[in-house]
Amino acid sequence: MERPREGWILTYTGRRFWPLDPHPDDIDLVDIAHALSNLCRFTGHTSEFYSVAQHSYLVSVLCDKYPLYGLLHDASEAYLLDLATPIKHLPQLEEYRNAERWLQGMILLQFGIRDIEIPAEVKECDMAAGIIEGLSFMPEDSGAFWTVNGDMFKDRPKIVAWDPKVAEARFMDRFDVLMTRE
Repeated sequence: MERPREGWILTYTGRRFWPLDPHPDDIDLVDIAHALSNLCRFTGHTSEFYSVAQHSYLVSVLCDKYPLYGLLHDASEAYLLDLATPIKHLPQLEEYRNAERWLQGMILLQFGIRDIEIPAEVKECDMAAGIIEGLSFMPEDSGAFWTVNGDMFKDRPKIVAWDPKVAEARFMDRFDVLMTRE
């Protein structure tokens, strides 16, 4: 079937990629790791640059049963960007969420994850990582979320942000380690 002429992005590896019409052969882990390492969490409103790739690595490490899913849980953001959760869940962005779910499912299938429903453990680890990251990179007086939900994490050491090149390499290394376990 003929691909549409518009609606594609050029990826780091030089591929044309249609985020709304993804084909498994177009999904490349190098593109994902590179793009996520250059995307900043919290819509860039952090005290220093902290990448989605490092966040994904952290979620993966926190996951006992589903570390590969944890590493790839935000992989669609490499092609569709990282939207702040409160914005992403507005009713006006339902089509975006549908596109993101479809693309995320294709990515997971491409890397051997057959059950594309987010496991509860990954959701919990994602939330825990977000709190730890908020305590590390967001203003201390940024509201009740960090103070109330972060009570059990407040004595945890602050995260040290990685350079994008380091985050990209560690993301790739983590993927290789997890794939050899499968």
